[in-house]
Amino acid sequence: MDIALAGWAWGMRNIHEIALIIGVVALLPFFFFDINGSSDQAKTAGATVLIGVYWVFEAFPIPVTSIIPIFLFPVMGVLNSEDVTPLYFNETIALFFATNIVALAMEKHNLHRRVALRTLLIIGDRPRTLVLGVMLICALMSCFMSNTATTAVMAPLVMSIVQSASGTPAAIKPSYREFSDSEIEISRSVRQEKVDDYGEVQDGYLSSNDLPYSSVSDDGCAADEVADVHTKKQGASKFMIAALLGTAYSASVGGAATIIGTGTNLAFVSQFEALFPSPDAPDISFGIWIVFAAPFVLLCLFLLWLWLCFMYMRDVSDVNISCNELERLYGQLGPVKIEEGIISGTMTLMVLLWLTREWWGTEVPDVGDAVVAVMGALILFASPTFPRDPDSGAVTIRWRERLLNWKDCKNISWGICLLLGAGYVIAEAFTVTGLSSTLGNMLSVVGNVPVIITIFICCFFVSFITEVVSNVAMASLILPVMAELAVASGEDPLVLMIPVTLACSLAFMLPAATPPNAIVFAYDVLRVSDMVRTGFVLDVGGVFLLTVWSYFMLPPIFGVEYGVVPAWAFDNATVV
Repeated sequence: MDIALAGWAWGMRNIHEIALIIGVVALLPFFFFDINGSSDQAKTAGATVLIGVYWVFEAFPIPVTSIIPIFLFPVMGVLNSEDVTPLYFNETIALFFATNIVALAMEKHNLHRRVALRTLLIIGDRPRTLVLGVMLICALMSCFMSNTATTAVMAPLVMSIVQSASGTPAAIKPSYREFSDSEIEISRSVRQEKVDDYGEVQDGYLSSNDLPYSSVSDDGCAADEVADVHTKKQGASKFMIAALLGTAYSASVGGAATIIGTGTNLAFVSQFEALFPSPDAPDISFGIWIVFAAPFVLLCLFLLWLWLCFMYMRDVSDVNISCNELERLYGQLGPVKIEEGIISGTMTLMVLLWLTREWWGTEVPDVGDAVVAVMGALILFASPTFPRDPDSGAVTIRWRERLLNWKDCKNISWGICLLLGAGYVIAEAFTVTGLSSTLGNMLSVVGNVPVIITIFICCFFVSFITEVVSNVAMASLILPVMAELAVASGEDPLVLMIPVTLACSLAFMLPAATPPNAIVFAYDVLRVSDMVRTGFVLDVGGVFLLTVWSYFMLPPIFGVEYGVVPAWAFDNATVV
């Protein structure tokens, strides 16, 4: 037993190095046989396996793995380097890049913090309503910011509220118990680092050093994942648990409402454009996506709240909320600044242009969503600052100090740009070599399965696998398969691609599933068992809701016809 445990611990400690070798070993056999008579298809499959292994087990940091296609596909003779490199900054990635800049402006000038605090003060002191309000704020912020930044802002505010309630411990902050050196080595191995929707946190990644880990008992036996990792404060209330879980869950789900809200949505757009380049293919615009996804997100949030109420807030008679701390924090922000007004106006203009592009876009058909986003970013770079004299209150204009400058952009999620680009290259290789068509023929055996069952199974699989795998990496790998599976089943590719994309945001069970989960878990309140027993029901219920919503709403919004493969799905290079 001790030998087996020691071997397991060694393997987990060295999983990154082992994966580095496994990926290469998995690639080599594909050089010695053909797929459907094509060596290029075999090489593409092998390269995808290698990249997938490296993404899942993080043999390299995920952004580093994401640049492997630039080297691998040209060297193998599958794609030309002149064709590969432009895919790393196409329109979809430009859209993400520009909207990320706008989000950074919000953070720099504390607009997001002001909106959150003001809204919480308006909501008032009723416990259940307060949690619902927090969830709606988190979801709204996640539509335009990374879910990590949203949770990092909201979690301390939520703790300030719940600590004022009677019976809750005061001054609870992220807290970790001390580990011995041997414990640290094994505990790091059992939970891999995982990037968020935007792939990055702080200076690059959500470091494993910043996350809570599983512990090891004094006798050397690995503790169960469901055991306490922290020293829990015995007086932590159920209301506090509900508030923290609501913050994390809504930040993860909220980003699904907009194309720019999460990396998985952008990965879907880029994959769809690469796999189906026909001009007759539908345009996945900001407006049409929000019409489909936003009502689902709102419904999902409401059901999340109901479940949290059932689990933790059936009796809140002893919870007395005080908003004094919020009023103090809001007062520290001072009066509304002109810079905040400029940012708000710019964002409002961008959203209005995105939502109305079907009308004005006919006059300027070459202008897409990315152009609107870049326009917004340029407005912020061009705007001056308006400092206020603390004594007299007089406002001056400073053109030399712009509202946003390039130094502020050091925190742009460059890693997700590379990850999206890698997904685009993989999809392009699938299309050019005909591997997607071959894969579709192989999957044709599922053609007799009812489409609603297929949607549920695919979404269920993706939802649970993203508990342990980066959701953007998962989307990049699985979406080409889903596209061909749909076509092989005689369905529109959107029938599976859209639900599966949204399913990537339904990961509620584990602290490592998403950075929002990890952030709230770092507070000395939650146990893993709290997340597991709450999140499992939400995972299953969310997938069921998503399946039903997609089945009934895809036809009227996206024009999907069940049992019919549109002509544009065949109008690409995969036809053989």
